[in-house]
Amino acid sequence: MGSGLSSAWHAVTISDPERLVHGMQGAALGATQLSRCPAASRLAKLWFPDGSCLDLVRLGPEMAFRGLTADGAYTLVFVDVCPEDGESFNFGVRHRDGYLGCFAPGGEIDARTPSGYSNVTLTVPAPVFQAWIGGWDVPAVDAIRSRGGAFRVPESAQRPLRALAVRVDRLMRDPERPLDLGPVRERLGAAARDAFLGALQAGLGERLPDPGLRMARRYVRLRQARDYVDEHLGEPLYLEDLAQATGLTSRAVEALFQDLLRVSPVRFLLHQRLHRVHGALLRAPAGPGVIKRAALEGGFRHLGRFSAEYRALFGRGPSETVAGRRC
Repeated sequence: MGSGLSSAWHAVTISDPERLVHGMQGAALGATQLSRCPAASRLAKLWFPDGSCLDLVRLGPEMAFRGLTADGAYTLVFVDVCPEDGESFNFGVRHRDGYLGCFAPGGEIDARTPSGYSNVTLTVPAPVFQAWIGGWDVPAVDAIRSRGGAFRVPESAQRPLRALAVRVDRLMRDPERPLDLGPVRERLGAAARDAFLGALQAGLGERLPDPGLRMARRYVRLRQARDYVDEHLGEPLYLEDLAQATGLTSRAVEALFQDLLRVSPVRFLLHQRLHRVHGALLRAPAGPGVIKRAALEGGFRHLGRFSAEYRALFGRGPSETVAGRRC
């Protein structure tokens, strides 16, 4: 689908996983495609008069995201479709659809999303959100204000959120472009507020518990392994290095990645390196040797294999990435 030209909304279909980090307004995210092949995703964004922003995200490939949500805003993420188990490592939750994550300003997000996943996300300026929930007399509200939380939303409270997503999507496809009109966006903003607050209120009684000690330790080990990969991405890395960094056996590291990220550590390392090179090619000034230099700095020593793996993951070769950037 094409893109809306209004500064108040837009919708795009993309296959470059680097651009998926824009699916959450104001967030500073890093993305890793876990699927071996590219797949189209759709991102839609709609701003409301009170400064809130609604994101509709439909992901093609399986992905992992790490980073921080918008500073100065609360972020509410409703999982609309989740065909297989997803992971919210920051909240210690394995989930399907109907899950709601509430992030305080600058909150950590660390998640794995399966292929075919979609969410509806509302990012709200902190003063606006504080005013919305200011009259709530619920003990859990203080925890939401300070650190957010994860909730299972009852089916009855899910319906308005799904109806909102369908309505916004339909309006974005309308050739008469009704979303260019301020009053239309204002009414949708009120509907988004009511739907998300209704889901949050209904979910307060079904707040998901913190993970048990064993799972919490596994999340810590995964974080250690991924941090080690990020810090040594340009160097030769072996499974034994991750085992030493985490205090696990090589077999346990393999099981950890397969269970939580659904890829082997070797495959994860390869994709991380490819993403680093891809980002470098998108940013690097044009000139001779730019691809070779980026590949070597990304930890690749065999340029033929690098080019084949790059094309398999991103759907086009490194030279096409550089050429497309100039267009």
